[in-house]
Amino acid sequence: MLFEALQYLFTPCPADVRALGHLSGLISLGSRHRRCRRAWAPHLDKSRALFLDAARACRRRRTLLVAGSGLLLDVPLEELAGLFERVILCDVLHLPGVRRRARRLPGVELDCRDLTDLGPRLLAELRAGRSPDLSVPAPEHFLDRQDLDLVVSANLLSQLPLPLLGFLARNHPDLEPEALERLAREIVEAHLAWLGRFHCRVCLVTDMERLKVRGGTILESEDPLFGAALPAPERAWDWDMAPRPELWPDADARHRVHGWLDFRAG
Repeated sequence: MLFEALQYLFTPCPADVRALGHLSGLISLGSRHRRCRRAWAPHLDKSRALFLDAARACRRRRTLLVAGSGLLLDVPLEELAGLFERVILCDVLHLPGVRRRARRLPGVELDCRDLTDLGPRLLAELRAGRSPDLSVPAPEHFLDRQDLDLVVSANLLSQLPLPLLGFLARNHPDLEPEALERLAREIVEAHLAWLGRFHCRVCLVTDMERLKVRGGTILESEDPLFGAALPAPERAWDWDMAPRPELWPDADARHRVHGWLDFRAG
């Protein structure tokens, strides 16, 4: 906890990104990975293999866009950089370790942006004392690029709503749960629609179900996509995200993960 607190205090980060909870989310992700490294390894290996298989299936390899590059835990950056002329790592924030790793590779670019287009607007409304506008815009990011041969959405889809839901819960506690759930589903659907508008191969990995498990018994099940529908996956596996006692003393958190080598084709 002390290391996380110091990392939060001393990591360079724009004030708005910090206020929306993105920095604390990345730091928490890194800490959980260190605690659960062995349990996470099969999931990360399968994610990396899917991304590499999608990359090798591309007939042209000019530019690869990784949406949700995060801490690069699931992104085989060195291998992808060897396959493509250019790799764009896109996330709302790139921590120093990611920046150092990217600098060592020619052709790797870092792009910082909120792919939902919602965070800056919600912050501006809060500062102006206005009620939040919960309408979800249709993202246009990178759609005008003609050199993209592969877009990867890297374990991002279910994560997109979470910082915004947390921000709204902290600052607008009067909002109805139904309104927040509707917002979350529309964010997920907007990302899927955005992926569908590219004219290149799109590789998608996302968790589809979150389970609380004790032994062979499922105690609870949660839909991390808030009801959004997806086609049948090309690959599927389980991710032991938080083995006991990480979240619960007597149960494990397990995610069901689906992957598509070419989501648009599905």
